[in-house]
Amino acid sequence: MYYGVNSPETSNCYYMLGIYYVENMFLEKALLCYQKCIWIRKEVNTEEGKLGVADCRYNMGIIYWKKN
Repeated sequence: MYYGVNSPETSNCYYMLGIYYVENMFLEKALLCYQKCIWIRKEVNTEEGKLGVADCRYNMGIIYWKKN
């Protein structure tokens, strides 16, 4: 298994870090984490990665809603 900069596990870390930032109202940092997560998951190009991109975009929509 590959655990590098562009691995699915790394994208999961960015996703969880984004959740942490949203919960603590660091919205700009959360957006950056979700953007990086999306970039990695698009590179992985698996069915699970595609579902993960949808999750990230949903969470980004919530952030934009909170920011008005």
